[in-house]
Amino acid sequence: MVASRSYAWIVILGSLLFLISAFALPNVARIYMEKTEQGRAEILTNHPTEWKIHTVLFVLGTTLTAIGLGLLALSWQSTHSSWHLLAGAALLVIGFILMDWHMGYRYFNPMSFASNSIPVWLFAGYSLLTMVGLALFGFGYLQIGLPSWLGWLNIIGMAALFILAIIFRDMPPFVYYLFTLTAGIVILRI
Repeated sequence: MVASRSYAWIVILGSLLFLISAFALPNVARIYMEKTEQGRAEILTNHPTEWKIHTVLFVLGTTLTAIGLGLLALSWQSTHSSWHLLAGAALLVIGFILMDWHMGYRYFNPMSFASNSIPVWLFAGYSLLTMVGLALFGFGYLQIGLPSWLGWLNIIGMAALFILAIIFRDMPPFVYYLFTLTAGIVILRI
């Protein structure tokens, strides 16, 4: 149980870093609402350091959250037989690799973000793998005896986000980290 709490802290830290990156840097947060390439380029030109901090926090948040959930899945495998946890963790790790690759473009060539020239499949793959991975974690939560509402929150929440992503053709990734933050807090309290 001590290991689970330590890993929960990693999930919480990663989730918070991602959320901080999404909201705490207002100059670059505006970029996601900007519709024109020129407007995005202007934000990047005027706030290059903030953009780099933003990108690094995204990478740290994504990476730590996936690692924390992976460690939780591995630690629970010794006492529970839920393949959902390991499969979910594997998908999340592949997803974080895609997101970190995407963030590499953003960091080393910020104008690739302004011009929408980063390969779309990197972010789309990350989003899909994250949604499926977190839904699988929801099934795992149900099997290992965590509060059932947490499991159903992940399952129903990811299904809803998937439908919304199809309708709107986008999903802001910060929403995934609200789910992982919730899970980390719940696991920490058990």
